[in-house]
Amino acid sequence: AYYVALAADHIVAHPTTLTGSIGVLVQSINARELGEKIGVRDVTIKSGPDKDILNPLGELTPAQRTMLQNIVDTLHARFVTLVAERRGLNPARVQSLADGRIMTAERAASFGLIDEIGYWEDAVRRTAELLEADEIKVYRYEEEFSLSAFLRAAQRWNPEAALRRLGGTRLLYHGIL
Repeated sequence: AYYVALAADHIVAHPTTLTGSIGVLVQSINARELGEKIGVRDVTIKSGPDKDILNPLGELTPAQRTMLQNIVDTLHARFVTLVAERRGLNPARVQSLADGRIMTAERAASFGLIDEIGYWEDAVRRTAELLEADEIKVYRYEEEFSLSAFLRAAQRWNPEAALRRLGGTRLLYHGIL
């Protein structure tokens, strides 16, 4: 969420916000030994040696682990750079905070990661100020979830007709399920 918030001109965080978490992770579960104990075996047909890199019934090779770590390191460096640029902070300072820790809104403000602690009304007011408008009107579109409406919509959905409209075939339909 903080990565997305970096696109904002001004960040208002709720007083109970936990923010920060400047870090990147790739996560999977390795259930290979459990699978072996209960008689579950992996059957994977793949187009290349790394296509199933995080298969829970497989094992990472040292080369795959290195590849994933390089990706994480590259994305992390980009995140740190964006925080420093967007927030006008010293990159070394951001790097010292970029260990994945979370912090309260008050701490985030003290580090310059957010601009203001406030509520919805404060964010709306600040948006109007940034737009140099007397006020702004916020439209919120919501639809209450109803299990019965969801099930009715699922009954009306015809995947074959949808695929025909997209130029698909029955074979493609079976291939995507």
